[in-house]
Amino acid sequence: MRFKLTILAAIISFPAFADSTVTVFGQGNKSCAKFLSADESAVIDYNVWIVGYWSGANSLNVVDHTVGNDTDAQGVVGEVRLYCSQHPSATLFRATGDVYFHMSSTRNQK
Repeated sequence: MRFKLTILAAIISFPAFADSTVTVFGQGNKSCAKFLSADESAVIDYNVWIVGYWSGANSLNVVDHTVGNDTDAQGVVGEVRLYCSQHPSATLFRATGDVYFHMSSTRNQK
């Protein structure tokens, strides 16, 4: 339980982390600009990464395991895409984390 609380604290305080302090694998290391300009075959890899990150964050979120359940995978990817269009130099890791944090905090305020 203590481990999950530590992970949750890390997720909730995610925007405070610099990307360089977290080991990130796969497409999460790529910039939003690369994600937005990816061809159809590469976009699938980005989308899978986003949904995998999201699912992992939900599984470790002891406050709310259902962030994003009012939409679907395409909706989540669409929100990350929107964020990326406004922050093209951000990494996909940063973009997905910020969108997750925003959706999570918005839900918890209701």
